[in-house]
Amino acid sequence: MSLEEQFTVFPTMETKRLLLRPMVAEDAEAHFSFFPDPVLQQGIRGGFIPQSVEQTRGIIEKFSQAYSQRASLAWGIALKENNQIIGGIDLTNFVNRKMADLGFYLARRCWNQGYMTEAVSQIVRFSFERAELNRLQATVAIENIASIRVLQKTGFTQEGLLREYAMGSEFGDVYLFSILRREYRSGS
Repeated sequence: MSLEEQFTVFPTMETKRLLLRPMVAEDAEAHFSFFPDPVLQQGIRGGFIPQSVEQTRGIIEKFSQAYSQRASLAWGIALKENNQIIGGIDLTNFVNRKMADLGFYLARRCWNQGYMTEAVSQIVRFSFERAELNRLQATVAIENIASIRVLQKTGFTQEGLLREYAMGSEFGDVYLFSILRREYRSGS
């Protein structure tokens, strides 16, 4: 399979405890519920923070449009037990259909339970086994220790520090992490 083939039918996936699936308008209220948290907002520094359920519906529609345009893959992270959205994870900024940026966020009530490590592990597997990417990379604010740990646990290597990196309308220092196809193969 290739990345292009992932844009024919949305690639829904399951892990032990999670469903990675497209978000739909009915998810807007649950999705919006964790964004007012200032601690979560700090972790998404520079990213768009919805101010209402209606704005959240608009974001979900933009996820769908970006998928239709083959510009990104954005999954809702839902608990398998009740299908409720607890976060999101996406692949964006495809370069030659062989490299992508990874982004993710999770409701604070779900932190420290291994959910994000489980979701990122599945997306890494998908990226190399199904989408046939060569490189997956992520930037993370230097103070976001939890996200740094998730990347390290899932096989990413810290490549360097990007000073005063643009994050939306803000600037801040971020670490650049990546994992290559050959590293994934040797570790799996």
